[in-house]
Amino acid sequence: MSENLTHLNAQGDVHMVDVGDKDASHRMAIANGSVRLGRRAFECLNDGRVEKGNVLATARVAGIMAAKKTSELIPLCHQILLSKVEISIELNPIQHRAIIFAEVQTQSQTGVEMEALTAVSATALTIYDMLKAVDRSITIEHVQLVEKNGGKSGHYRRPIKVERQSQEFGEHTEIPKPKAPEPHPEEIRAAKGSKTNVPSKNRDLPAFTIEGLDEYASECKSLDGDSDQLKNFLIKSPVRSAYMLGDLDPAYQHACLWHGRVKKSIEGLALLYSALSVPAFLTEGDSTSVAAIINTMRDTIPRRVYYQIHSEHLPAMNTFFQLSDRKRMLRMGLTKAENPPCKLDDEVVVLSHRDTGDIMKLYQHYPDNFFDPSMLNTGLYFGIRIDGSLQSVAGIHFISESNNIAAVGNIVTSPDARGKGYASRCVSHLVTKLLERVDIIALNVEIDNHAAIKCYEGVGFKECMEFEEGWATKHSHVPGPLDAP
Repeated sequence: MSENLTHLNAQGDVHMVDVGDKDASHRMAIANGSVRLGRRAFECLNDGRVEKGNVLATARVAGIMAAKKTSELIPLCHQILLSKVEISIELNPIQHRAIIFAEVQTQSQTGVEMEALTAVSATALTIYDMLKAVDRSITIEHVQLVEKNGGKSGHYRRPIKVERQSQEFGEHTEIPKPKAPEPHPEEIRAAKGSKTNVPSKNRDLPAFTIEGLDEYASECKSLDGDSDQLKNFLIKSPVRSAYMLGDLDPAYQHACLWHGRVKKSIEGLALLYSALSVPAFLTEGDSTSVAAIINTMRDTIPRRVYYQIHSEHLPAMNTFFQLSDRKRMLRMGLTKAENPPCKLDDEVVVLSHRDTGDIMKLYQHYPDNFFDPSMLNTGLYFGIRIDGSLQSVAGIHFISESNNIAAVGNIVTSPDARGKGYASRCVSHLVTKLLERVDIIALNVEIDNHAAIKCYEGVGFKECMEFEEGWATKHSHVPGPLDAP
């Protein structure tokens, strides 16, 4: 028993783990959580109209103090000398939430996950306490470990998941998936701009100089997701813009913040999508416009986002963010007009909620894939069973009939059944069904996943563009001349 639960000894009694024989090493943990407020309470918080005083400053101090007192609150935690406790609070005007991040570091013999979680909890409770007179229905949600590093267990990062809203899962947008850490295999070619004003950690990438971007501020503004202008801009290149186009669907507008550079028409566009445990950030348009938009949004964009952007936009992103776990990706697409070589397959069956257990069992082999049982509500998940055992699955990320587009994904095959064509048959069947409802289908695939690319090409998908996805953490200050190499 004690081999699995270190807080229990051989007799099953609770005890404090002895870490005396361990070497001290650098440990880090990041936790987050959110406080969901009513409209009035959020407006009071956002405008600083709270009688008790400065809510955000007080909450940050409470989080720092709680991190240092964790061993006095949690019975079996060790007393640790902390080298860093940083609390950040992002206000989300779309969902009326305060998003809390706590980063804790130490040079010690044990980790600081509990210190980070305690810091988030105390910060959230302080926000509640200072605003409860305005709204007692304030809810604290999703306090969780986001990332940790150091110690015997090494590195951990929580996968991105959808935060369920009141809507049923139906027509849905793409859900960016976290990827395992991997160095970028080559430098990204420079876009417009200067290879200056970039913090040293990102000097393998070019960056824009921020001089001159402010002059575009009057052209950068928030956009309405129902705008025909916005749809017309994206529909020009529907496969390239597929995942932003899917987010125009009314079911997902509650989670979308659109920002564009507009002259006579839209020149560039950015989307902050907040229905994920970590917000997603997507861009479209010319590089200068994207840089100008990020410059005007820099106080709105959260501290940490999962980005999915075209390679030519990397210098703009790099100017304001530290980029990590970067993945080179390929966007592929097909249209009904191209008469793709797909067909229905009598052995491919539609999957429903009674298949959830088998699906989850299959996805255990592929932790980077996103699947939520509510996706089965679409009726667009298909699989192949051999002797009663589910061997392969193909589904969708979203379908938006109003925008005439869909994206396929979450395609997996059992390790014991690979190389038998099951995935190709499932995808072919799925695409045939989708083309009965929309004319355009897109997908994302890692650029070095040659087997998957070959499978998709066999169904009729063609390469559209390369892009990059990964994690972006906001620089602590706006880069300036002192950051130049």
